[in-house]
Amino acid sequence: AANNLAWLYAEGGGNLAMALQLAQAAKQQLPNQPEVNDTIGWIYYKKNIPTAAITAFQASVEEDPKNPTYPYHLGLAYAKSGEKVRARDAFDVALKLKPDFREAADARSALTTKG
Repeated sequence: AANNLAWLYAEGGGNLAMALQLAQAAKQQLPNQPEVNDTIGWIYYKKNIPTAAITAFQASVEEDPKNPTYPYHLGLAYAKSGEKVRARDAFDVALKLKPDFREAADARSALTTKG
């Protein structure tokens, strides 16, 4: 429940500090849940701390390598940190896993964007 509330805060433009507290509390209870790491990564991404987001997203990818959302989020964090090659690699992984996942159009767009 704490993780879900944290995600809602992060997605809805709510209090990111509170969202992070909730997500970290969820991580204490569920340390190996990829959803929790993804939420933590998303909060760091929204707080413009891409290096911390990358670490959390990498954990999600390791814990659930078949979920395309996790490498997609990892790609976003890489892009925000200026690591364009790694970002493209992560978007490519996401699309190979499931070409029609929810954010697939955004991943394809990112792959075709120059620079």
